[in-house]
Amino acid sequence: MLLGAASCREGRQGGLSAARGGGLGPLGRGPAQELAERRAVPHRLRDAALELDKAYIPTRYPNAHPAGAPRTRYTQGEATRLIGNAEDIYKFCSDLLSTL
Repeated sequence: MLLGAASCREGRQGGLSAARGGGLGPLGRGPAQELAERRAVPHRLRDAALELDKAYIPTRYPNAHPAGAPRTRYTQGEATRLIGNAEDIYKFCSDLLSTL
């Protein structure tokens, strides 16, 4: 389930990149921030993107925490919420792309 959180974040990155027209963008700025500057993005989706960003490194790299494996650091509820966040962002990007 935790690997799913990292995969969700990567999927979100791809969707946001496509929705904003591709490319890497300036260093230090994420695709969610860049998209929000170009399109109206609901506040709840910006919060969801930030939550996925925070979970990305610790769920992808097992030595990111000082002790213990990532599977001992996150609850089922957190993993379910992160997957739901990614699904919401995917739907938003998919809907946006269908209008371009």
